[in-house]
This record gives sequence, structure tokens and C-alpha cells, in this order.
Amino acid sequence: MWWTWMAAWAADGPIKLSKEVARVNEEVRLELAPDTCVAITEAVFHDLANLRPDEVDRTDLARKADDVVLDIFRARLATQAALTRFAEAGELEHDCVTGVRRADLASRYLVDQVYEALPDDTLPGTWLVAGKKPRFAKEHPELRTGDVLVTRATALSSAGIAHLGGIDSQFSHNALVYVDEAGKAWTVEAYMERGALVQPVEDFLADGLGRVVILRHHDAALAAEAAAAAYDRVAHGPFIPYDDLFLHDDGDRLFCSEVARWAYGSLIGRPNTIPWDLTRFPRETNARFFDAMGIEGSETSMPADILYDPSFDIVAEWRDPAELPRMRRHDAIAESAYRWMEEEGYEVDPSAGDAAFVTVGLTLRRLPVLSYAVRDRLLPTSNRDFLVTGLAFDTAGRVVDEELVRRKGEGRNVTRTEWLEALEAMRLEDLSTWEGAPKDAAFHTKMHPGGDPAEVSGSSETP
Repeated sequence: MWWTWMAAWAADGPIKLSKEVARVNEEVRLELAPDTCVAITEAVFHDLANLRPDEVDRTDLARKADDVVLDIFRARLATQAALTRFAEAGELEHDCVTGVRRADLASRYLVDQVYEALPDDTLPGTWLVAGKKPRFAKEHPELRTGDVLVTRATALSSAGIAHLGGIDSQFSHNALVYVDEAGKAWTVEAYMERGALVQPVEDFLADGLGRVVILRHHDAALAAEAAAAAYDRVAHGPFIPYDDLFLHDDGDRLFCSEVARWAYGSLIGRPNTIPWDLTRFPRETNARFFDAMGIEGSETSMPADILYDPSFDIVAEWRDPAELPRMRRHDAIAESAYRWMEEEGYEVDPSAGDAAFVTVGLTLRRLPVLSYAVRDRLLPTSNRDFLVTGLAFDTAGRVVDEELVRRKGEGRNVTRTEWLEALEAMRLEDLSTWEGAPKDAAFHTKMHPGGDPAEVSGSSETP
């Protein structure tokens, strides 16, 4: 079973990753079942998340890196097919999907490390394409109406979105594809700065992305109906503002990962059932942050959710090797910041400047003559609390990022675990400074335990 293969590695000496990943791929195909799903996927997540590069046979990896990447991709395709089988049999459980999500995240981090360890000119292609024989490619396959693009931008704010839910992810945006009668492909999307919109696919793919997964619905006729309706409504109907409250069943306002749910559901008179598994917010441990953002619900549709919907197949995926160090560093910052809020009682502290920027910006957006000054940053329909808290969180993250880079550099071949360890050490050091001389702290002026620094006692000890 899966839970034995990692333990065997340590006993046998340096890990031959190519051999072991091939074995895992075969065991996924043969052994993943509804009654074993949780135990298998949770064990894989634990083992992969704790795998360190110094345990891996580097010679074997250099010779067989392509096999490692393709076998992990094959395992991902097999797992998605298994979710479809379980759902069709009425045996798919939410705990199973949770385990799959966690194991999938760990496997994606592993592939990132493999890509990053190789000289750039040795990569056979940055696209992985599904099919009878999965392969590398230099270009993505042809897109079809109804496809969903699950993506990640390289900005730090994108990491904040990817890690907002109770389960971490690497993805921060969704775009629905529509191909018109002339063969031109468009995306239907929603942005905080611009609301719902359509744009050419090539423009979307050229705009600062670091990851892309292409998903395709099993029902081509339904996909065509959904995408055509969404394109027509957004391109030719009244403006649809951004939904910064993340109300995933409110089609009057849209956020990015609500678009597909709306298009495949209520827009065409069907129930909203996509994605199959929704994200739960950790309100029980971080209520102050969600309350400050004005988010009242406990669950919503987040960008990574649709990756595990059993009505979709994975068509292809892509990552930008040059951006992997930065995105993994940003992932660690976002993951750490949310953990500090959930476990250490931290809160985001908006400055007067943050509040003033939002207030002035919203005012300008309501004045036709001056709205151009902030047209790509604020919508007049935006929620002020959401914007102020989000801006403060992003500002705090940027300060943490600058300090982290100053200490450890950009981070090529630094693992997620190593980043997390460095961030925790940095937090404890900066917390001690903040407790004694708040103005001298590097980032605790922006994000810190609740209360006055003088009243915080004992929090600088290692938990």
C-alpha cells in the first residue's frame, strides 16, 4: 500500500525517486478505492510533505526527471478518474476529496522541485498534456468551449488567495473559455479591480501567470451551452460587479471561481453543483480576519475547488520554471501568515494610509472625470472593509517578503519546509523586537498578536 513506500526508502538508502514514483503511480491505479481513499491520500501527503532533497539520489533524478514528472502527472490523471468513478457510484465522500487535495498539493510541490533542480535547457516542454500516452509539449492543446482554466499569477496577493481556505492550494484564479463561430477563443472572468469581463485567451495567458491547468467537462453539449450563455451575458449584458463577499450562489455579483458555478448552473436554469466540493473558511480559528474583511459565510467556491470536481477531466497543465522559487516563497509567506492568525492570535493592522487610500480611491471611482486614476485598482461597488483589510494584509506580506529575501535570497532550490522554518525563526526574532521596541520591528507593525505590545507576554517563546 501507499503508506509503506516512503518508509522503505529510508531503509534502503538514497531514494531513487523515479522508481518509487512509478510504483506509486501503479498503486494509485490499482488500489485507490472509496474505503481506502482517506488513509492512502493522507499518508501520501504526510510523506511527500516531509521529503527532503538531501534524501534523494541526485544522479537518478538527473537521468530520469522526465519520468518522475510524467508519472506524477499520470497518478494525478488516475486519481481524477477515480473520483469520477466514485461519484458515479454514489460513493464519493468529502473526506476523500480532502485527502486527494492535500496529496495533490504535496505532489505539485515535488514536481516544482524537480523542475527547479534541472538546467533550463533540459526541459522537453513546460506543458504536460493528457491522453492515452501523457506527454510533454511546448504549447497547450486546442481549447474548447466550456473549458475552465485554473491558474496562478506570480504576485504575492495571488498566494494570499490560494491559501485563504481551510486547505492550502497553489491556485488563485479561474477563467471560463468560450470559442466563437470564427474560432477565436475568449475567457469569461471576474476581477476585483474590474468586475466581470471577457478578453481574448492569448491576452489572459500572457498576463503574468505562473501556473495553468486546463479542465474539460464530460458533457460537451452542456459545456457549450454554459460558456455561450456566460459569454453573451458578460460581453453584451449589463455590467456585473465583483462579489467581494464571496457569496457563491449570487449571480448578480461574481468573483472569479463563481463564474463556472454560475455558468454551468443558475445562468442556464440548472442547480449550482460545480464545484462538487466547496472550500470551508477556518472561521473558528480566524474569525477576526474574516469579520474584518466583511466575509460572513463559512464556505465558498475557491479557485482550486474545481480541480477535484468529478465531472471534469484534466486536459493539460503548465508551470513557469523561472517563477517557481518566487511562487513557493510566496506560498510559504501566505501559509505562515494565516497560521500566525489562526494559532498565534495575530491580526492585520491597517494603517491610516491604507484606509485613506481606499476611501479616496472609492470616492474617485464615483467621479466620472477622475475615475481613470484608479480604474484598474478599485470598483465603486467594492466593499470598503474588504479592501482596507486586504490591502493591509498584502502590505504586511510584502514587508515579510522583503525581509525574507534579504536574509535568504530569492530561493532557488529552497523547499517549502525550509521556507516555513525560516519564516518561523524570523517571526520569533521580530516579535521579540516588537515587544521591546515596536517601531523597530521589521513587520510586526503591520501584523502582530492582538493587543498592545507591552501586554503580550511569553509569545516569543518557541511553541
